[in-house]
Amino acid sequence: SNSEICFNELSSVPGLNPVMPSGAMYLMVGIEMDHFPDFKNDVDFTERLVTEQSVFCLPASAFEYPNFFRIVVTVPEVLMEEACVRIREFCQCYYRPPSCDGNDLDQ
Repeated sequence: SNSEICFNELSSVPGLNPVMPSGAMYLMVGIEMDHFPDFKNDVDFTERLVTEQSVFCLPASAFEYPNFFRIVVTVPEVLMEEACVRIREFCQCYYRPPSCDGNDLDQ
């Protein structure tokens, strides 16, 4: 159930793309790094997440899976819910929408 909670909560966070596990005790979450320009990579992202929100996640580049982080889902449900709230708050602070300078438009 924690995998479902985490997947459902983080699916609606702009800039994050969670991947539902099929039996693993962790969930991988993709980071659209272009939308988080304050961070160099997933290591930088997760270090700041720990420092600012006290949510410990592993940078997935440690597993040769860059621009993802890994959340262990074997914690009590109430802690999973709180972690998701904190991850959402963190992302809301740093998320930058796509550029609106007109360079992306088909002319």
